[in-house]
Amino acid sequence: MRTYRSTIVATLIGLLVCSAAAGEPATSAAPVMPKPESVLKHIPAGSMGYVLINDVSALSQGVNRFLTEIGLGEMVAQSMPGGLLGMVRGFAAPGQGFNPNGGLAVVMLDVQKFGIDPSQMSAPQTDSDGNVIPPPVVILVAGSDVENVFYPAGAASDSKYKQVMLPMMGMLSVVKVGGYVAASPSTQALDMLVAASNKACDELTGQHAAVMARSDVAVHVNIKLVAPIINQAFDVFEQRFVAMQQMATSQGTEPYKTVTVTTRTPSPLALYRDLISQVDGVTISGRFTPKGLVIEKAVSLTPGSLFARSMAQYQQLGSTPLAGLPPPTLCRHLPSRGILPPILQAGNLRA
Repeated sequence: MRTYRSTIVATLIGLLVCSAAAGEPATSAAPVMPKPESVLKHIPAGSMGYVLINDVSALSQGVNRFLTEIGLGEMVAQSMPGGLLGMVRGFAAPGQGFNPNGGLAVVMLDVQKFGIDPSQMSAPQTDSDGNVIPPPVVILVAGSDVENVFYPAGAASDSKYKQVMLPMMGMLSVVKVGGYVAASPSTQALDMLVAASNKACDELTGQHAAVMARSDVAVHVNIKLVAPIINQAFDVFEQRFVAMQQMATSQGTEPYKTVTVTTRTPSPLALYRDLISQVDGVTISGRFTPKGLVIEKAVSLTPGSLFARSMAQYQQLGSTPLAGLPPPTLCRHLPSRGILPPILQAGNLRA
């Protein structure tokens, strides 16, 4: 049975394939296409997260130049004569309608709007009729039309969308939106994408918009929507953490048991859990420059939270915020209910 995780991984492979295709030599049958609108104009606001490439051709050129400059260009060419596209050609090589001068994105919409519990996404979920709910993942590929980007497998009798069959992903529904073709295993996801009036380009502000605009490839995550998934992973870790503590105190006289955590037990993840609850969104981007690869980030903190107030005070005092979180070995000694010890409170912390 396909899980949500495997579907997302498959879509990311598709993104890499199309990116690699942009680096292949153009054929005489492939016309030069104009640069379309930004792919951000087709991503619905309020999405759980997305990975995007602003310009597939520019990214491919940057990767090739970077590999050559660090001395790996010849080795990569020898190990993969056909490039990345040749290595994974059997997956979903795009057709002549693919536009390498445009963007590319893999988007996860808000799963809760589709009846999916984000805290239980490690396994497929079903609706009231027992049918598996397809993940609301959408792939956006710049291209002229559906027929020339993918190879349609016809249209389902009960669907208003054309269908394409892709290895590793199965049957996807597709629709043309502006200068892009959108594909998804969920027709409801395509309905939402087409009907959305508010887009990601309207939602991103300040530093997030600036970092995204100058990136070659970027990831944006709505932490408020992703937090249940992160907390589920933390819960699993904490259950194992408590079980290990109990095994140690029992001196091996009792067999291993599954422990249900009914109260929040201090663990190495306690501080991280509290900090995540105070973050709204994160954007991480990469761009290739003549000097190498530049990684940038932007973080939005929940207004009024302890973290946000502390950061505001650091800026007023001219202090430099920490470049990272404390190591797990320190976190296990810190409280876990949103209260930071004096050394981590506003005005007491320096880089």
